[in-house]
Amino acid sequence: MHARDNVITANFDTVSPGALGVTEARVHDLCRVYAAKLPFHGWHHVSFVKEKAVGFARHNGSDQGVVAAAALVHDVNYLVRRNSAAAEGRDLRMEILLEAGVPEWWPSGSTRSSTRPRWPIAARTSAWRPRR
Repeated sequence: MHARDNVITANFDTVSPGALGVTEARVHDLCRVYAAKLPFHGWHHVSFVKEKAVGFARHNGSDQGVVAAAALVHDVNYLVRRNSAAAEGRDLRMEILLEAGVPEWWPSGSTRSSTRPRWPIAARTSAWRPRR
């Protein structure tokens, strides 16, 4: 990592371009299908947040792949339930990231279950529909 013209640069490979592509395609598809229910948190918003966040990450020397992945799934809770808290989208968020191949990361000292998170089967299929 080094600074050049007040911009810190670093190389990170935490999230592969392929995993980001799959994540972006899945979120874009969900936003397209449920566009009528997402007037403020649809693809226009998600893509804007991703571009801005990646720019900030680049400027600050942060892992752009991690930031891009987080930006892509940051508002999926609105697909689960309208006007919901971010925590309500956790299961769908984890499903999207895990199926795309984004690696799991756990802070040192934290504990986690050795199994995948559990969520309704419907959320993992094309039959999944958001709650009202």
